[in-house]
Amino acid sequence: MVLLWDFKDDSEIIPVQPPGKDPHSTVPFLPESKTVSDSFQRREMQVLIVDDNKGDARMVRTLLEATGMPSNITLAGDGEGAIRIMERASMGQCPAPDLVILDINLPGKSGHDVLSSIRAMDRFAKTCVAMCSSSDSDDDKIQARENGANAYLLKPMGLEEMEEMVESLRHILISLHEGAIVAKCF
Repeated sequence: MVLLWDFKDDSEIIPVQPPGKDPHSTVPFLPESKTVSDSFQRREMQVLIVDDNKGDARMVRTLLEATGMPSNITLAGDGEGAIRIMERASMGQCPAPDLVILDINLPGKSGHDVLSSIRAMDRFAKTCVAMCSSSDSDDDKIQARENGANAYLLKPMGLEEMEEMVESLRHILISLHEGAIVAKCF
């Protein structure tokens, strides 16, 4: 279940749909005119996956790899670890992530707390953060949006949902590579 949103300004939210696309479909899309430039093949995106469940972290990593987009993936097993990585990146001690894929239900600091901490760091106030959770709670989605998440992705439970997540991640990575503002995905 993914909806893509494009923001013209702070006051107007416009749902993005390609011509002829079913407006009730939750399958993400890439505009037909969007192509991956040759330079994209040369630049690795820095991705931080934050999940306490090793199996889920491996699944997300596998789905990222399935996008075919080059990425350098770092894993953090809890919120405190993610914040330490972001702090080290802000001091130039490790690569700064282009994308953070953040579970909500983490031991210690929740994903919502981590998102708030990331947004409070000047250098990462605009970093793309995709919440990735098994929670389909409206409260979690609202809180994620209010805290500044760029996307809310449900952890896939089947093959079709995995394919949808691969396409969502591909859309996010292409947008980041091309310097576009990442559409809100809720």
